[in-house]
Amino acid sequence: MAQKSKPKTSQKSSYYHFEGMDTRKTHSGKESVSLIDNFRLREDGSLEKRCGYKSLFSTSEKIRGATLRVIDGIEHYYFVSGKTVYLQISGESPVQLGDMREEGDHIYFFEYLSQLYLGNGSRFYRVGETLTRADTYLPIYGKDWDGTNPGEQYEEINLLINVVIITYKLKSTPTGYLSIGDLNFSGLYAVYRNGVKLPGTEYGFDPEFKMIYLTQYAQDDEFMAVIEFKTSEEYDKQFNELLAMRGSSVFYELNNNNLFLWGNPSNNRIYYTCNAPKEHIELGETRSHLGGKVYIPINSFFSVGSEHDRINAMIRHYDRVMLMTNSATWITDPASLDSKDFKISNINASIGCSIPNGALRVENTLISIGENAVYSWTSDTDELNECNAYSISEPIKNLLPENFFKTCSIMLNRKGREIWFHSTASTEVWIYNLTHKAWFRFSGFSSDILFGDTKEIGFVSGGNAYLFDPALSSDQTVAGTNEINSEFGSGEVECETPDRKKLQSLSIRGEMENGELTVSVILDNKTTLTESIKLQPHHTVIPFRFKSSGFYSLVLRLSINGSGKHIIHGIELNAK
Repeated sequence: MAQKSKPKTSQKSSYYHFEGMDTRKTHSGKESVSLIDNFRLREDGSLEKRCGYKSLFSTSEKIRGATLRVIDGIEHYYFVSGKTVYLQISGESPVQLGDMREEGDHIYFFEYLSQLYLGNGSRFYRVGETLTRADTYLPIYGKDWDGTNPGEQYEEINLLINVVIITYKLKSTPTGYLSIGDLNFSGLYAVYRNGVKLPGTEYGFDPEFKMIYLTQYAQDDEFMAVIEFKTSEEYDKQFNELLAMRGSSVFYELNNNNLFLWGNPSNNRIYYTCNAPKEHIELGETRSHLGGKVYIPINSFFSVGSEHDRINAMIRHYDRVMLMTNSATWITDPASLDSKDFKISNINASIGCSIPNGALRVENTLISIGENAVYSWTSDTDELNECNAYSISEPIKNLLPENFFKTCSIMLNRKGREIWFHSTASTEVWIYNLTHKAWFRFSGFSSDILFGDTKEIGFVSGGNAYLFDPALSSDQTVAGTNEINSEFGSGEVECETPDRKKLQSLSIRGEMENGELTVSVILDNKTTLTESIKLQPHHTVIPFRFKSSGFYSLVLRLSINGSGKHIIHGIELNAK
């Protein structure tokens, strides 16, 4: 009697709650994913075609800097092109705020005391209705000195401006001279007598005795002099270090030190501001930039790590402040930043932040770009522990270009709980979804700079700035409209039993309208079966019937090109 062959067992593979890309799983599971391009992971785990982008701003020169501020609920976009700073408010024509004196070698924006500032490596500017020199505090170098007898120094000079104030109260035997102490005089902006600004004919300066001489004075008179001084070699050194910074942090819960500037590529210093005292003097008509808010006294800095370290991040994490150099991480209690005694502890001697501004926090999750990986940080310990950071980029590491971590920028899409990573060495933007702890990528555009974090991310390409818009299903470039091509790829699905299988059916469940859907099945890395259909509105279940030969493994590739909504809720494959 002939022996009956055993019936072949069916094999089903399904994708309903999509995992992110993970090259480590491409041979280990029937539901592994090797490609998610121009789809984003929705909250329910389905895939949705990314939205299109629209032109926001264009200029003839390359855009060197970009940032977003929300003022009274309205998005204000700021761009730097050449020497010119522009403001673009959605729905309005761009406005030129003004020109910088020089382009500088780098651009970065920072906010302090509700005001936007801009650094370009040569000076700081205040960015408001117009572009002006930064509002800087004018220190009171001497307070209530007695004419020819200089008193003690009251406040340190400000690194941001080589101008100080000295006030005088003439005693019972007044003289016609006002000493400026040991200041190295350069010029006089103004002299006031009892609150009234004097004309230039009523005072002068004697360089030999370093005295301001007066033509009119009396007992109990009060004078105030606004003096420009010649800077020292050490002053110039610290001033240039300050201008070269590339990052900033603000901690408003502190009493004195609110703004910290860091990221100088040549040293490991962090400079900090001090609050202007309550007796701050308003100078009125002297010069518009005098009497402002930003005060960074000389020697107001501290160092982290060794002289070979570079500060690339200073960020709040739970109840501590993280100080990250290129290859290590320190912490400090915020309260210690408010004193002269900075207490800094090293908590990781091998992992830090490899590039300036390469770290960010979303809620209580801290992410940093390391030398060879993207890390997420725990809060379990404040002691030295190499395990308080773990790599989250291993699933895609084999797909990244060689210099990715050295040329990468990081941006938060707060609405989608997504962290975007872009490198000048790559044409794709890699995105990490914090909800699903999963990776996918966007492509089809060239990006120099990422900006924004409220609703959708924007990017700069050459002299053009674009903004992703959820209402768009195609890309609106300055040259025209481009359809979005979205792709999904499975890992290698291997037969669960030794016998060969034949593909019986494949179905896709989703919400799709317009465009073309193409499905390819690659059998044993040799034979490719492909079918395409034109999508009609309100497709929900799309079946495919493939006539296949026997196989031991298969790989699924799916692509959708066209406008309209494209959401994939699930994919099912049946083989027998």
